[in-house]
Amino acid sequence: MPPLPWADLGSGALLAAVVVMILRGWLIPRRTHDREIRFKDEQIVELKRKSAADDDANAELLRQNGMLLDAARTGTAVAESVQRLFDREPQS
Repeated sequence: MPPLPWADLGSGALLAAVVVMILRGWLIPRRTHDREIRFKDEQIVELKRKSAADDDANAELLRQNGMLLDAARTGTAVAESVQRLFDREPQS
C-alpha cells in the first residue's frame, strides 16, 4: 500500500486526518505531555522515598530477628541442660 499523498489532499481532508489522530490519541498537546511526564517524575521520586523507608524497616527487622535467634539459642541450650539433668536423675 503506497503512502498517502499528503500534498494532494485538500485542507478539509487534512483537518479530518488531524482530528482523527487527536481522537485516537496519536496527537496530544505538549502541555499535556509535559504534565504527564512531571506527574510520573514525581511518582518515581515518591516511590524511591518509600523504597528507602522500606529498606530501613527491613534492616531493623533483620536486626531484631538476629536478636530473637540469639535468645532462642540461649533458651534452647537451657532447655537441653534441664532435660539432661532430669534424664540423669534416678526415678523413684
